[in-house]
Amino acid sequence: ATEAEYNQIKAEAERVIALYEKNGVTPNDYDKGVYGLQQITAKLNAHKNALADTKLRAQFNGYVQKLFYTEGETVGAGMPVMSIISSNSPNIEINIPSSEFIRRNKFDSFSCVADIYPDMVFPLELIGIAQKANLNQLYTMRLKVKGESNPLLKPGMAVTVDIRLQSNESDLVSIPVSAIFESDSQSAVWVYNENSKTVESRIIKIMEIHTDGAVIVSEGLNEKETVVAAGVNSLHEGETVRLLPAVSNTNIGGLL
Repeated sequence: ATEAEYNQIKAEAERVIALYEKNGVTPNDYDKGVYGLQQITAKLNAHKNALADTKLRAQFNGYVQKLFYTEGETVGAGMPVMSIISSNSPNIEINIPSSEFIRRNKFDSFSCVADIYPDMVFPLELIGIAQKANLNQLYTMRLKVKGESNPLLKPGMAVTVDIRLQSNESDLVSIPVSAIFESDSQSAVWVYNENSKTVESRIIKIMEIHTDGAVIVSEGLNEKETVVAAGVNSLHEGETVRLLPAVSNTNIGGLL
């Protein structure tokens, strides 16, 4: 209806404009014709935009997972009408604590391992990190699998994400996992003071944990310091301890 009205007014306006150029109509009639054409053009464009808004287009190819409304139901503005699963590489979403969020500029590379593919490591690419914590005081990080045209990972699969940090190799220290305890929701160790023969707690930053029980520490320790490797949950700040003698290479099994 709007398009028919537009065609009618457009034809009338074009006749008035043509007559005005030949001095066949007054300037007042000319102005009415021009303004009428502008108004109907704006109305037609508004109706076309409203019609285009009735079509929902996804930004990716995929499958409809669930419909929230049926045909004929009234839907409020901003309400979701369906959920869609992308047929491309799935995105991976994890939550990181604030202690890791503040080190986000040191994130170097990302990878993941799926429970169903334990021997395969999938390289990841960072999409973005939320700048505001959620209700659990965690920051949501989204990643995607690199170069997967026909991905093995599917929506709903559980994966373990590994984040590697930028670090100077000379600053890295390896300690046993048994030396680490939790202090104020952070990783810590007991550092031995050779002068006072006592221990003091030290907050550390863990870079990675190996399957053999070795922990790579990127901040908080240097290679010349000694840490307590057993009974860490029984010690207190400033407590006096005694170092065990080093095991001789010739006393295998500690029998002598």
